[in-house]
Amino acid sequence: MRSFAEALKKQFSSEEIKNNFRLAQLWNNWSEVVGSKLADLIRPLGHKQHTLILGADDSIVIQEMNFFAPQILERVNDFLDQPFFDKIRFELIKGRTPLDQQLVITPVRQRSLKKPQNLGKLLDKLPKDSPVYKCYKKYISMFEV
Repeated sequence: MRSFAEALKKQFSSEEIKNNFRLAQLWNNWSEVVGSKLADLIRPLGHKQHTLILGADDSIVIQEMNFFAPQILERVNDFLDQPFFDKIRFELIKGRTPLDQQLVITPVRQRSLKKPQNLGKLLDKLPKDSPVYKCYKKYISMFEV
């Protein structure tokens, strides 16, 4: 039986993990890899096998970028230090979040709940070791200030 450290080392040394790490670096450095002007026009959406999927907001931009595909491939593969992609597919972004964009998760604003009139009256009637008791007690605590 292997130790946990050995298992982790084997897992993180796999080629798939290394490639995913390289791709994450590519997405994070997208504007430096393709240049800021090009990065404003095309954004990485992902990949499928050896095809790089890039998105744009405008179909005319997609049409123009097809002419730049060989240079983009060269820059991307140079950054990855290997010929990782062999073609590019351009798509309209259509509301998708590009991979070079930081996903910002904003906390949900907690609504002020109106305290039910008879809240807590059932607590004495429930067995204290039951899941329902614990859940009801947690529900009651939502209205405590």
